[in-house]
Amino acid sequence: MRKNSLVQTTAPYEGRLRSGVVLQSAKGKLKVLLDDGISVVSAPTSRFVPFDEPLPAALESKHKVGDTVSFLDENGVEQSGVVGSVSVGSVKVFCNKGRSVVESVPATFTKAEHAIVSASIHHSVAAFRVRTFKAQAGHGDSPAFTAVIAKNGVDCIRVVSDGWGGPCECQPMDLHDPSAPRKFEEAVQKWCKAAGATENFYGVESWIEWSRNFQPYGLEAAEYFEKETSLP
Repeated sequence: MRKNSLVQTTAPYEGRLRSGVVLQSAKGKLKVLLDDGISVVSAPTSRFVPFDEPLPAALESKHKVGDTVSFLDENGVEQSGVVGSVSVGSVKVFCNKGRSVVESVPATFTKAEHAIVSASIHHSVAAFRVRTFKAQAGHGDSPAFTAVIAKNGVDCIRVVSDGWGGPCECQPMDLHDPSAPRKFEEAVQKWCKAAGATENFYGVESWIEWSRNFQPYGLEAAEYFEKETSLP
């Protein structure tokens, strides 16, 4: 039985047989969210059998990607964030302007009335966006990835970072416009300067990380450069 599988207890739990969804499966044990949507139990795999009935109503997530939600942190302080992903029995939320991630059962989160406003975008890079991003295995000195950058909705640049710590490579996708990478890099440098970045931060990698992981959740570029930030 794997993660997200529906299961049922083989013996009564709290007075009756209970169904639930597998949150984690490791070393012969399952971590299961039960059908009240709140209780989580860990027990040997032998204590559960597959369950082929419809998903219990309490396990159906009422949240969707992009929703603004609120929740209480471990200190009882109310926090807010944006739903990044939803799976059976689990919701992942980006909070603290994208600098932290909380993953918990759906009942932890309540849909919020207010919306989190995306950070402003400097005019130099307003035409660009990260259309696709794929992490790669690399040396480990820096993130290794490939990405496609679109300008005004048209794919124009392929970015490759090999993870060896050097600058990434920007390749034109339209051979009739070989200057596209240079213009893009110049736009990113203007963005860095406007945000108060030091020379050490100049680079396409910073803009890609900010655009993907922080800008949608309200972290301004100047805040991004105030201190080192990184998300997996």
